[in-house]
Amino acid sequence: LGSKANVQGPKPGSDLPPTLREYIGGLFKGALSIIPPPSPAKGSRKIAQIYLDRKMRIRVGTLIECSGFTFCLTWSMSIVFFIRKMERGMPILTYTATACAGGGYVFFLLMPITWAALAFRPEQLDPALLQVANDYVWFVFVLSWPPFAVFMILIATAVLRDHNPNPIFPRWVGYLNLWTAVLIVPAGLIEFFT
Repeated sequence: LGSKANVQGPKPGSDLPPTLREYIGGLFKGALSIIPPPSPAKGSRKIAQIYLDRKMRIRVGTLIECSGFTFCLTWSMSIVFFIRKMERGMPILTYTATACAGGGYVFFLLMPITWAALAFRPEQLDPALLQVANDYVWFVFVLSWPPFAVFMILIATAVLRDHNPNPIFPRWVGYLNLWTAVLIVPAGLIEFFT
């Protein structure tokens, strides 16, 4: 056995039974009913009609999202645990990664909470207000990239500075995190396009 990690394995989700894969895909497509996002060119009445027509599916989808995003936090904290094992001395990377994971979790929860609020009484909301709130949710989704980018940079820093005799992660994980952090930065340009 070597000290190198096995980087080959099944594709994510390939070990799930087909019915479970279809169920998970159906949750995102059917239950939430907001994905893919509506075009920003749609008028306020068309956006309001989406919430009127799909309010129960949106409510169910946001309930599932709130529950599911909690597991994203637990996953992030397991990574923080490994960052601590790679870090020596003062755990600055660990503390910063914890803050980024918590901050990202707050952003993750803002999305389904706002969608659920919009689907609670869409018939009583002015279509223009509903459209602005819908835009807000998508801005939260896309403009919340900084804590995630910093989290990836912290992972990369820990992986590339890991001096353990048997590195916890292969070096390519660090480079992949750096590259992914760079690739999500253009999300900040959303506000310049309609």
